Amino acid sequence: VRRRLRHLPLLALGASAAAAAAAAAAALALFASSLRAHDGSGGGLAMAAPAPPLLRRSLAPLRAVVRAAAATAEAALQLAPQGDDDDGGGGSGASTAGGADGAAASGSQKRARQRQRRHDAAASMLASLRGTPDTPSLDGGARATAELMAIDWPALPRLVDPQSSAMNERARRPSDGQRFARKRGQVEAFAAAVRTLEAEGRLKKGATVVDFGCGSGNMILPLAAVFPHLKFVGVDMRRETVRILRERAASAGLTNVQAWQGTIEDFGDRGIDLDLALGLHVCGEASDQVIMEAVSRRCPWVLSPCCIGTVNKRPDEGGFAAEIPMEEGEAYLVEKSAEADGCATVVLGDGARVEVFGAQKIQPGGTPGPYLLAFGEGGGYKRCKGNVSNVRWRGVEGVPVLDFLLSEGGGSARFEARLDVLLLRRSGGPLPRPRSRWLQGRLSQEDFALLARLADDGQPWHERYEDLFLPARAVVTLDRTRWAEERGFDVKRLRIPGLGPDYAKDDLLIGRPL
Repeated sequence: VRRRLRHLPLLALGASAAAAAAAAAAALALFASSLRAHDGSGGGLAMAAPAPPLLRRSLAPLRAVVRAAAATAEAALQLAPQGDDDDGGGGSGASTAGGADGAAASGSQKRARQRQRRHDAAASMLASLRGTPDTPSLDGGARATAELMAIDWPALPRLVDPQSSAMNERARRPSDGQRFARKRGQVEAFAAAVRTLEAEGRLKKGATVVDFGCGSGNMILPLAAVFPHLKFVGVDMRRETVRILRERAASAGLTNVQAWQGTIEDFGDRGIDLDLALGLHVCGEASDQVIMEAVSRRCPWVLSPCCIGTVNKRPDEGGFAAEIPMEEGEAYLVEKSAEADGCATVVLGDGARVEVFGAQKIQPGGTPGPYLLAFGEGGGYKRCKGNVSNVRWRGVEGVPVLDFLLSEGGGSARFEARLDVLLLRRSGGPLPRPRSRWLQGRLSQEDFALLARLADDGQPWHERYEDLFLPARAVVTLDRTRWAEERGFDVKRLRIPGLGPDYAKDDLLIGRPL
Protein backbone atom coordinates (compact mmCIF):
# COMPACT_ATOMS: atom_id res chain seq x y z
CA VAL A 1 0.00 0.00 0.00
CA ARG A 2 2.78 2.44 0.89
CA ARG A 3 4.58 1.76 -2.38
CA ARG A 4 1.49 2.52 -4.41
CA LEU A 5 0.57 5.64 -2.44
CA ARG A 6 4.12 6.95 -2.81
CA HIS A 7 3.73 7.13 -6.58
CA LEU A 8 0.42 9.02 -6.61
CA PRO A 9 1.84 12.58 -6.17
CA LEU A 10 4.27 11.98 -9.04
CA LEU A 11 1.53 11.20 -11.52
CA ALA A 12 0.70 14.89 -12.01
CA LEU A 13 4.26 15.76 -13.01
CA GLY A 14 5.50 15.95 -16.62
CA ALA A 15 2.33 14.72 -18.35
CA SER A 16 -0.76 16.09 -19.95
CA ALA A 17 -3.94 16.31 -17.91
CA ALA A 18 -5.54 13.40 -19.72
CA ALA A 19 -2.47 11.19 -19.41
CA ALA A 20 -2.06 12.03 -15.74
CA ALA A 21 -5.72 11.28 -15.11
CA ALA A 22 -5.44 7.92 -16.86
CA ALA A 23 -2.28 6.97 -14.95
CA ALA A 24 -3.80 8.12 -11.65
CA ALA A 25 -6.88 6.04 -12.41
CA ALA A 26 -4.67 3.01 -13.04
CA ALA A 27 -2.81 3.52 -9.76
CA LEU A 28 -6.06 4.05 -7.86
CA ALA A 29 -7.60 0.93 -9.38
CA LEU A 30 -4.50 -1.06 -8.43
CA PHE A 31 -4.63 0.39 -4.92
CA ALA A 32 -8.33 -0.45 -4.70
CA SER A 33 -7.72 -4.01 -5.84
CA SER A 34 -5.04 -4.40 -3.18
CA LEU A 35 -7.42 -3.22 -0.48
CA ARG A 36 -10.13 -5.54 -1.74
CA ALA A 37 -7.67 -8.44 -1.62
CA HIS A 38 -6.76 -7.61 1.98
CA ASP A 39 -10.40 -6.98 2.84
CA GLY A 40 -11.49 -10.34 1.50
CA SER A 41 -14.33 -8.78 -0.54
CA GLY A 42 -13.33 -10.33 -3.85
CA GLY A 43 -10.97 -9.50 -6.70
CA GLY A 44 -7.52 -8.34 -5.68
CA LEU A 45 -4.03 -9.39 -6.53
CA ALA A 46 -3.22 -13.02 -7.37
CA MET A 47 -1.04 -13.99 -4.35
CA ALA A 48 -2.47 -11.61 -1.76
CA ALA A 49 -2.58 -13.09 1.73
CA PRO A 50 -5.24 -12.28 4.32
CA ALA A 51 -4.31 -9.13 6.22
CA PRO A 52 -3.80 -9.28 9.98
CA PRO A 53 -6.67 -7.88 12.08
CA LEU A 54 -4.74 -4.72 13.02
CA LEU A 55 -4.20 -3.85 9.34
CA ARG A 56 -7.85 -4.51 8.50
CA ARG A 57 -9.00 -2.20 11.31
CA SER A 58 -6.56 0.54 10.30
CA LEU A 59 -7.78 0.41 6.69
CA ALA A 60 -11.48 0.39 7.59
CA PRO A 61 -11.98 4.20 7.23
CA LEU A 62 -10.54 4.06 3.69
CA ARG A 63 -12.66 1.22 2.35
CA ALA A 64 -15.83 3.12 1.56
CA VAL A 65 -13.90 5.95 -0.13
CA VAL A 66 -11.78 3.59 -2.21
CA ARG A 67 -14.69 1.42 -3.27
CA ALA A 68 -16.64 4.48 -4.39
CA ALA A 69 -13.62 5.79 -6.29
CA ALA A 70 -12.85 2.42 -7.88
CA ALA A 71 -15.82 2.56 -10.24
CA THR A 72 -14.80 6.04 -11.41
CA ALA A 73 -11.18 4.93 -11.82
CA GLU A 74 -12.12 1.88 -13.84
CA ALA A 75 -14.39 3.98 -16.06
CA ALA A 76 -11.51 6.38 -16.66
CA LEU A 77 -9.31 3.46 -17.65
CA GLN A 78 -11.81 2.55 -20.35
CA LEU A 79 -11.35 6.04 -21.85
CA ALA A 80 -7.54 5.98 -21.61
CA PRO A 81 -5.46 5.05 -24.71
CA GLN A 82 -4.64 1.33 -24.79
CA GLY A 83 -1.20 -0.02 -25.64
CA ASP A 84 0.04 -3.27 -27.12
CA ASP A 85 -0.67 -6.34 -25.00
CA ASP A 86 2.28 -8.52 -25.75
CA ASP A 87 5.46 -9.03 -23.70
CA GLY A 88 7.68 -7.02 -25.99
CA GLY A 89 5.63 -3.80 -26.34
CA GLY A 90 4.94 -1.05 -23.84
CA GLY A 91 1.44 -0.60 -22.51
CA SER A 92 -0.60 2.56 -22.16
CA GLY A 93 1.12 3.44 -18.88
CA ALA A 94 4.56 3.79 -20.40
CA SER A 95 3.38 5.64 -23.51
CA THR A 96 0.98 8.14 -21.88
CA ALA A 97 2.36 8.86 -18.44
CA GLY A 98 5.80 9.54 -19.88
CA GLY A 99 7.65 8.79 -16.63
CA ALA A 100 8.65 6.25 -14.04
CA ASP A 101 5.06 5.74 -12.87
CA GLY A 102 3.85 4.84 -16.34
CA ALA A 103 6.76 2.46 -16.82
CA ALA A 104 6.00 0.86 -13.46
CA ALA A 105 2.35 0.41 -14.43
CA SER A 106 3.39 -1.10 -17.77
CA GLY A 107 5.82 -3.44 -15.99
CA SER A 108 3.10 -4.56 -13.61
CA GLN A 109 0.76 -5.31 -16.52
CA LYS A 110 3.50 -7.20 -18.33
CA ARG A 111 4.19 -9.35 -15.27
CA ALA A 112 0.48 -10.03 -14.89
CA ARG A 113 0.27 -11.19 -18.53
CA GLN A 114 3.34 -13.38 -18.12
CA ARG A 115 1.88 -14.91 -14.99
CA GLN A 116 -1.39 -15.60 -16.78
CA ARG A 117 0.45 -17.28 -19.66
CA ARG A 118 2.30 -19.49 -17.17
CA HIS A 119 -0.98 -20.43 -15.51
CA ASP A 120 -2.61 -21.20 -18.86
CA ALA A 121 0.36 -23.33 -19.97
CA ALA A 122 0.37 -25.24 -16.68
CA ALA A 123 -3.38 -25.81 -16.86
CA SER A 124 -2.96 -27.26 -20.36
CA MET A 125 -0.20 -29.62 -19.16
CA LEU A 126 -2.33 -30.79 -16.24
CA ALA A 127 -5.31 -31.40 -18.50
CA SER A 128 -3.12 -33.45 -20.83
CA LEU A 129 -1.78 -35.53 -17.93
CA ARG A 130 -5.26 -36.14 -16.60
CA GLY A 131 -6.21 -37.48 -20.01
CA THR A 132 -3.72 -40.37 -19.83
CA PRO A 133 -5.05 -43.64 -18.35
CA ASP A 134 -2.09 -44.33 -15.99
CA THR A 135 -2.07 -40.92 -14.26
CA PRO A 136 -3.27 -41.08 -10.64
CA SER A 137 -5.68 -38.48 -9.34
CA LEU A 138 -4.09 -35.05 -9.02
CA ASP A 139 -6.76 -33.74 -6.67
CA GLY A 140 -6.02 -32.94 -3.04
CA GLY A 141 -8.74 -35.31 -1.86
CA ALA A 142 -6.86 -38.25 -3.37
CA ARG A 143 -4.49 -38.34 -0.39
CA ALA A 144 -5.47 -40.43 2.60
CA THR A 145 -5.06 -38.88 6.03
CA ALA A 146 -1.94 -39.92 7.89
CA GLU A 147 -2.31 -41.53 11.29
CA LEU A 148 -1.09 -39.54 14.28
CA MET A 149 0.50 -41.13 17.32
CA ALA A 150 -0.72 -39.80 20.65
CA ILE A 151 2.36 -38.54 22.50
CA ASP A 152 2.32 -37.62 26.18
CA TRP A 153 4.18 -34.35 25.61
CA PRO A 154 4.21 -33.15 29.26
CA ALA A 155 5.97 -36.38 30.23
CA LEU A 156 8.89 -35.69 27.86
CA PRO A 157 11.92 -33.59 28.79
CA ARG A 158 11.25 -29.90 28.23
CA LEU A 159 14.00 -29.51 25.67
CA VAL A 160 12.55 -32.10 23.28
CA ASP A 161 9.04 -30.62 23.01
CA PRO A 162 8.95 -28.13 20.09
CA GLN A 163 6.01 -26.31 21.70
CA SER A 164 7.54 -26.03 25.17
CA SER A 165 8.51 -22.71 26.72
CA ALA A 166 12.14 -23.73 26.34
CA MET A 167 11.69 -23.80 22.57
CA ASN A 168 9.47 -20.73 22.38
CA GLU A 169 12.14 -18.67 24.10
CA ARG A 170 14.09 -19.04 20.84
CA ALA A 171 11.26 -17.59 18.75
CA ARG A 172 12.26 -14.55 16.72
CA ARG A 173 8.92 -13.80 15.05
CA PRO A 174 5.31 -14.07 16.22
CA SER A 175 4.73 -16.77 13.60
CA ASP A 176 7.42 -18.95 15.20
CA GLY A 177 4.97 -19.94 17.93
CA GLN A 178 2.63 -21.36 15.28
CA ARG A 179 5.54 -23.11 13.59
CA PHE A 180 6.57 -24.81 16.84
CA ALA A 181 2.95 -25.88 17.42
CA ARG A 182 2.85 -27.44 13.92
CA LYS A 183 6.03 -29.36 14.71
CA ARG A 184 4.09 -31.39 17.27
CA GLY A 185 1.67 -32.58 14.59
CA GLN A 186 4.52 -33.37 12.22
CA VAL A 187 6.37 -35.34 14.90
CA GLU A 188 3.19 -37.26 15.75
CA ALA A 189 2.76 -38.23 12.08
CA PHE A 190 6.37 -39.43 11.79
CA ALA A 191 6.08 -41.27 15.11
CA ALA A 192 2.99 -43.10 13.86
CA ALA A 193 4.91 -44.16 10.75
CA VAL A 194 7.81 -45.45 12.88
CA ARG A 195 5.39 -47.40 15.07
CA THR A 196 3.71 -48.93 11.98
CA LEU A 197 7.04 -49.99 10.49
CA GLU A 198 7.95 -51.59 13.82
CA ALA A 199 4.65 -53.49 13.85
CA GLU A 200 5.40 -54.75 10.33
CA GLY A 201 8.75 -56.13 11.53
CA ARG A 202 10.78 -53.72 9.41
CA LEU A 203 12.45 -52.12 12.46
CA LYS A 204 14.01 -54.24 15.20
CA LYS A 205 15.28 -53.20 18.60
CA GLY A 206 18.54 -51.28 18.17
CA ALA A 207 17.76 -50.28 14.56
CA THR A 208 19.33 -47.06 13.31
CA VAL A 209 16.97 -44.25 12.30
CA VAL A 210 18.60 -41.35 10.46
CA ASP A 211 17.01 -37.90 10.34
CA PHE A 212 18.46 -36.14 7.30
CA GLY A 213 18.45 -32.36 7.50
CA CYS A 214 17.76 -32.66 11.22
CA GLY A 215 18.53 -29.03 12.09
CA SER A 216 18.80 -28.47 15.84
CA GLY A 217 16.63 -31.48 16.64
CA ASN A 218 12.96 -30.45 16.59
CA MET A 219 11.97 -33.89 15.26
CA ILE A 220 14.76 -36.29 16.14
CA LEU A 221 14.82 -35.43 19.85
CA PRO A 222 11.14 -36.16 20.62
CA LEU A 223 11.31 -39.31 18.48
CA ALA A 224 14.37 -40.48 20.41
CA ALA A 225 12.52 -39.88 23.67
CA VAL A 226 9.43 -41.79 22.48
CA PHE A 227 11.46 -44.71 21.04
CA PRO A 228 14.37 -45.17 23.49
CA HIS A 229 15.06 -48.69 22.14
CA LEU A 230 16.07 -47.28 18.72
CA LYS A 231 19.27 -45.49 17.75
CA PHE A 232 18.91 -42.06 16.15
CA VAL A 233 21.47 -40.20 14.02
CA GLY A 234 20.93 -36.57 13.04
CA VAL A 235 22.59 -35.47 9.80
CA ASP A 236 22.98 -31.81 8.93
CA MET A 237 25.57 -29.92 6.92
CA ARG A 238 25.58 -26.92 9.30
CA ARG A 239 28.21 -26.95 12.02
CA GLU A 240 26.24 -24.73 14.40
CA THR A 241 23.00 -26.71 14.17
CA VAL A 242 24.88 -29.96 14.82
CA ARG A 243 26.46 -28.36 17.89
CA ILE A 244 23.04 -27.26 19.19
CA LEU A 245 21.62 -30.75 18.57
CA ARG A 246 24.38 -32.38 20.59
CA GLU A 247 23.93 -29.85 23.37
CA ARG A 248 20.16 -30.33 23.53
CA ALA A 249 20.41 -34.12 23.45
CA ALA A 250 22.88 -34.09 26.34
CA SER A 251 20.76 -31.63 28.34
CA ALA A 252 17.69 -33.83 27.83
CA GLY A 253 19.60 -36.93 28.94
CA LEU A 254 19.10 -38.76 25.64
CA THR A 255 21.84 -41.34 25.15
CA ASN A 256 20.43 -42.80 21.91
CA VAL A 257 21.14 -39.71 19.78
CA GLN A 258 24.23 -39.03 17.69
CA ALA A 259 24.92 -36.12 15.35
CA TRP A 260 26.94 -36.10 12.14
CA GLN A 261 27.92 -33.07 10.12
CA GLY A 262 27.94 -33.45 6.35
CA THR A 263 25.78 -33.78 3.27
CA ILE A 264 23.36 -36.54 2.39
CA GLU A 265 25.51 -37.45 -0.62
CA ASP A 266 28.53 -37.98 1.64
CA PHE A 267 26.63 -39.96 4.28
CA GLY A 268 26.66 -43.17 2.26
CA ASP A 269 30.46 -43.22 2.21
CA ARG A 270 30.87 -43.05 6.00
CA GLY A 271 29.81 -46.59 6.88
CA ILE A 272 26.98 -45.54 9.20
CA ASP A 273 24.06 -47.95 9.47
CA LEU A 274 20.70 -46.95 8.01
CA ASP A 275 17.51 -48.90 8.76
CA LEU A 276 15.02 -46.05 8.32
CA ALA A 277 15.52 -42.69 6.58
CA LEU A 278 13.54 -39.65 7.73
CA GLY A 279 13.31 -36.20 6.17
CA LEU A 280 11.11 -33.36 7.39
CA HIS A 281 11.16 -30.39 5.01
CA VAL A 282 14.61 -31.02 3.62
CA CYS A 283 14.76 -28.49 0.83
CA GLY A 284 14.58 -29.18 -2.88
CA GLU A 285 17.14 -31.64 -4.11
CA ALA A 286 17.80 -32.89 -0.58
CA SER A 287 14.37 -34.56 -0.51
CA ASP A 288 15.40 -36.56 -3.58
CA GLN A 289 18.75 -37.39 -1.99
CA VAL A 290 16.97 -38.87 1.04
CA ILE A 291 14.90 -41.12 -1.22
CA MET A 292 17.95 -42.09 -3.27
CA GLU A 293 19.97 -43.03 -0.18
CA ALA A 294 17.12 -45.17 1.20
CA VAL A 295 16.53 -46.85 -2.17
CA SER A 296 20.24 -47.67 -2.48
CA ARG A 297 20.16 -49.27 1.00
CA ARG A 298 16.80 -51.04 0.38
CA CYS A 299 15.38 -49.59 3.58
CA PRO A 300 12.08 -47.80 4.30
CA TRP A 301 11.81 -44.02 4.29
CA VAL A 302 9.38 -41.37 5.57
CA LEU A 303 9.52 -37.95 3.98
CA SER A 304 7.64 -34.64 4.06
CA PRO A 305 9.03 -32.69 1.08
CA CYS A 306 9.69 -28.95 1.08
CA CYS A 307 10.70 -26.30 -1.49
CA ILE A 308 9.79 -28.62 -4.33
CA GLY A 309 10.56 -26.32 -7.23
CA THR A 310 12.94 -23.85 -5.65
CA VAL A 311 16.22 -25.74 -5.77
CA ASN A 312 19.01 -23.75 -4.15
CA LYS A 313 21.96 -23.53 -6.55
CA ARG A 314 23.86 -20.74 -4.83
CA PRO A 315 26.50 -19.41 -4.52
CA ASP A 316 26.19 -19.45 -8.28
CA GLU A 317 24.02 -21.25 -10.81
CA GLY A 318 26.58 -23.93 -11.50
CA GLY A 319 25.81 -26.34 -8.69
CA PHE A 320 25.11 -26.81 -5.01
CA ALA A 321 27.25 -25.79 -2.07
CA ALA A 322 28.01 -27.51 1.23
CA GLU A 323 29.99 -26.35 4.22
CA ILE A 324 33.64 -27.36 4.56
CA PRO A 325 33.49 -28.86 8.08
CA MET A 326 35.82 -27.08 10.50
CA GLU A 327 35.57 -26.31 14.20
CA GLU A 328 35.84 -22.75 15.50
CA GLY A 329 39.48 -21.77 15.85
CA GLU A 330 40.71 -24.74 13.80
CA ALA A 331 43.82 -23.83 11.79
CA TYR A 332 43.83 -24.49 8.06
CA LEU A 333 45.88 -23.62 5.00
CA VAL A 334 44.51 -22.06 1.80
CA GLU A 335 46.47 -22.51 -1.43
CA LYS A 336 45.40 -20.31 -4.34
CA SER A 337 46.51 -20.87 -7.90
CA ALA A 338 48.10 -17.96 -9.78
CA GLU A 339 46.27 -19.01 -12.95
CA ALA A 340 43.39 -16.77 -14.03
CA ASP A 341 40.95 -19.66 -13.84
CA GLY A 342 42.58 -21.28 -10.82
CA CYS A 343 40.62 -22.33 -7.75
CA ALA A 344 41.70 -22.14 -4.12
CA THR A 345 42.11 -25.28 -2.04
CA VAL A 346 41.70 -25.68 1.72
CA VAL A 347 44.16 -28.07 3.35
CA LEU A 348 42.70 -29.34 6.62
CA GLY A 349 44.62 -30.55 9.64
CA ASP A 350 44.27 -34.20 8.66
CA GLY A 351 45.74 -33.45 5.23
CA ALA A 352 42.41 -33.56 3.37
CA ARG A 353 42.22 -31.15 0.43
CA VAL A 354 38.93 -29.47 -0.51
CA GLU A 355 38.37 -26.94 -3.28
CA VAL A 356 36.66 -23.71 -2.20
CA PHE A 357 33.43 -23.08 -4.09
CA GLY A 358 32.34 -19.98 -2.18
CA ALA A 359 31.69 -18.41 1.21
CA GLN A 360 28.58 -17.72 3.26
CA LYS A 361 27.80 -15.46 6.18
CA ILE A 362 26.30 -16.96 9.35
CA GLN A 363 24.05 -14.78 11.46
CA PRO A 364 24.16 -14.69 15.28
CA GLY A 365 22.58 -17.85 16.66
CA GLY A 366 23.74 -19.97 13.74
CA THR A 367 21.10 -18.94 11.18
CA PRO A 368 22.45 -19.21 7.60
CA GLY A 369 22.92 -15.77 6.07
CA PRO A 370 23.63 -14.47 2.57
CA TYR A 371 26.24 -15.91 0.23
CA LEU A 372 29.28 -13.66 0.07
CA LEU A 373 31.40 -14.83 -2.84
CA ALA A 374 31.58 -17.64 -5.37
CA PHE A 375 34.05 -19.09 -7.85
CA GLY A 376 33.12 -17.47 -11.16
CA GLU A 377 32.56 -19.24 -14.45
CA GLY A 378 35.51 -17.41 -15.98
CA GLY A 379 37.73 -18.18 -13.02
CA GLY A 380 38.57 -16.32 -9.86
CA TYR A 381 36.36 -15.45 -6.90
CA LYS A 382 33.73 -12.76 -7.21
CA ARG A 383 31.18 -11.21 -4.91
CA CYS A 384 27.77 -12.81 -5.35
CA LYS A 385 25.27 -11.16 -7.66
CA GLY A 386 23.17 -8.46 -6.11
CA ASN A 387 25.65 -7.97 -3.29
CA VAL A 388 25.30 -4.70 -1.42
CA SER A 389 28.40 -4.40 0.70
CA ASN A 390 26.84 -2.39 3.50
CA VAL A 391 24.15 -5.07 3.98
CA ARG A 392 25.46 -8.44 2.82
CA TRP A 393 28.97 -7.89 4.13
CA ARG A 394 28.04 -5.99 7.29
CA GLY A 395 30.03 -7.41 10.19
CA VAL A 396 32.41 -9.46 8.03
CA GLU A 397 34.33 -6.71 6.26
CA GLY A 398 38.03 -7.34 6.39
CA VAL A 399 37.84 -11.06 7.19
CA PRO A 400 41.35 -12.21 6.19
CA VAL A 401 40.37 -15.35 4.26
CA LEU A 402 37.77 -13.45 2.19
CA ASP A 403 40.27 -10.73 1.34
CA PHE A 404 42.78 -13.41 0.35
CA LEU A 405 40.33 -15.20 -1.97
CA LEU A 406 39.29 -11.94 -3.65
CA SER A 407 42.87 -10.74 -4.11
CA GLU A 408 44.71 -11.10 -7.41
CA GLY A 409 47.49 -13.60 -7.93
CA GLY A 410 48.29 -16.86 -6.18
CA GLY A 411 49.95 -17.93 -3.00
CA SER A 412 49.15 -19.64 0.28
CA ALA A 413 48.24 -18.46 3.76
CA ARG A 414 47.07 -19.86 7.08
CA PHE A 415 43.82 -18.92 8.78
CA GLU A 416 41.63 -19.93 11.69
CA ALA A 417 38.01 -21.04 11.22
CA ARG A 418 35.32 -18.59 12.36
CA LEU A 419 31.68 -19.03 13.35
CA ASP A 420 30.43 -16.06 11.34
CA VAL A 421 31.89 -17.08 7.96
CA LEU A 422 31.73 -20.49 6.31
CA LEU A 423 33.81 -21.69 3.40
CA LEU A 424 31.81 -23.82 0.98
CA ARG A 425 32.65 -26.69 -1.33
CA ARG A 426 30.81 -27.82 -4.43
CA SER A 427 28.24 -30.50 -3.66
CA GLY A 428 27.00 -32.29 -6.75
CA GLY A 429 24.74 -30.71 -9.31
CA PRO A 430 21.10 -30.58 -10.27
CA LEU A 431 19.38 -33.89 -10.96
CA PRO A 432 17.74 -34.32 -14.36
CA ARG A 433 13.99 -33.66 -14.32
CA PRO A 434 11.56 -35.33 -14.61
CA ARG A 435 13.15 -38.26 -12.81
CA SER A 436 10.62 -41.05 -13.35
CA ARG A 437 10.23 -42.91 -16.65
CA TRP A 438 6.47 -42.39 -16.24
CA LEU A 439 6.77 -38.61 -16.51
CA GLN A 440 9.79 -38.35 -18.80
CA GLY A 441 7.65 -39.35 -21.74
CA ARG A 442 5.05 -36.72 -20.96
CA LEU A 443 6.84 -33.56 -19.85
CA SER A 444 10.02 -31.83 -20.95
CA GLN A 445 12.48 -30.44 -18.42
CA GLU A 446 11.14 -26.93 -19.11
CA ASP A 447 7.53 -28.07 -18.60
CA PHE A 448 8.46 -29.77 -15.35
CA ALA A 449 10.28 -26.65 -14.13
CA LEU A 450 7.13 -24.59 -14.68
CA LEU A 451 4.95 -26.99 -12.69
CA ALA A 452 7.59 -27.17 -9.96
CA ARG A 453 7.61 -23.39 -9.70
CA LEU A 454 3.84 -23.30 -9.29
CA ALA A 455 4.06 -26.14 -6.78
CA ASP A 456 6.12 -23.90 -4.49
CA ASP A 457 4.36 -20.60 -5.16
CA GLY A 458 0.73 -21.55 -4.56
CA GLN A 459 -0.81 -21.13 -1.11
CA PRO A 460 -4.18 -22.48 0.08
CA TRP A 461 -5.81 -19.04 0.17
CA HIS A 462 -5.19 -18.49 -3.53
CA GLU A 463 -8.30 -18.77 -5.71
CA ARG A 464 -6.53 -21.21 -8.08
CA TYR A 465 -4.98 -23.41 -5.39
CA GLU A 466 -7.33 -26.36 -5.90
CA ASP A 467 -7.35 -26.43 -9.71
CA LEU A 468 -3.74 -25.37 -10.45
CA PHE A 469 -1.22 -25.15 -7.63
CA LEU A 470 -2.20 -28.29 -5.70
CA PRO A 471 -2.29 -30.49 -8.85
CA ALA A 472 1.12 -29.06 -9.88
CA ARG A 473 2.50 -30.09 -6.49
CA ALA A 474 0.91 -33.52 -6.94
CA VAL A 475 2.73 -34.00 -10.27
CA VAL A 476 6.13 -33.16 -8.77
CA THR A 477 5.49 -35.43 -5.78
CA LEU A 478 4.25 -38.27 -7.99
CA ASP A 479 7.43 -37.98 -10.08
CA ARG A 480 9.40 -38.72 -6.90
CA THR A 481 7.18 -41.59 -5.79
CA ARG A 482 7.07 -43.18 -9.26
CA TRP A 483 10.89 -43.03 -9.42
CA ALA A 484 11.03 -45.13 -6.24
CA GLU A 485 8.24 -47.45 -7.39
CA GLU A 486 10.14 -48.13 -10.61
CA ARG A 487 12.97 -49.39 -8.36
CA GLY A 488 10.93 -51.86 -6.33
CA PHE A 489 9.30 -49.73 -3.63
CA ASP A 490 5.71 -49.34 -2.50
CA VAL A 491 5.00 -45.67 -1.74
CA LYS A 492 2.00 -44.15 0.04
CA ARG A 493 1.17 -40.46 -0.33
CA LEU A 494 -0.69 -39.16 2.72
CA ARG A 495 -1.75 -35.85 4.22
CA ILE A 496 -0.69 -34.74 7.71
CA PRO A 497 -3.84 -33.43 9.40
CA GLY A 498 -4.18 -30.54 11.84
CA LEU A 499 -1.43 -28.27 10.48
CA GLY A 500 -3.83 -25.41 9.74
CA PRO A 501 -6.01 -24.43 6.77
CA ASP A 502 -3.37 -22.07 5.34
CA TYR A 503 -0.45 -24.52 5.52
CA ALA A 504 0.40 -26.16 2.19
CA LYS A 505 3.36 -28.43 2.99
CA ASP A 506 1.37 -31.31 4.47
CA ASP A 507 2.47 -34.23 2.25
CA LEU A 508 3.76 -37.35 3.98
CA LEU A 509 5.42 -40.01 1.80
CA ILE A 510 6.12 -43.48 3.20
CA GLY A 511 8.24 -45.84 1.10
CA ARG A 512 8.72 -49.56 1.76
CA PRO A 513 10.93 -51.96 -0.22
CA LEU A 514 8.91 -54.79 -1.79
